[in-house]
Amino acid sequence: MSAPAPMPEFSRRIMFNRTWDLLSNRWKFYIVYLLAPGEMRFGDLRRCCVAVSRPTFTAYLRALEQEGFVVREAAPEGNAVAYRLTSLGRSAVPAVSALIEWGFAGDTDADKPRAGEEER
Repeated sequence: MSAPAPMPEFSRRIMFNRTWDLLSNRWKFYIVYLLAPGEMRFGDLRRCCVAVSRPTFTAYLRALEQEGFVVREAAPEGNAVAYRLTSLGRSAVPAVSALIEWGFAGDTDADKPRAGEEER
């Protein structure tokens, strides 16, 4: 069996930019993690992310939708809106979950100041 053809540089840059954009925004990253088990209504998602303002949270959801990570579905019977991951979003779940779990399991001294930081 022969090795796959190398990815063109342009495609590599697009994939790097997509990855970096997701990783560099903690709320978008966390939203993908929250949606991994399945569809969630806007209100339920919002309650998991109370530290970010509603307009900013909405902007992150819209960005994830435009980037192809999530799909927004409005219920026909009212104003309920739900979000779910697309195939692209689901493909990011193993990496996102691994990094989140790594962070949860992290170092037991996480609450102690790092070198150069002052104690609060």
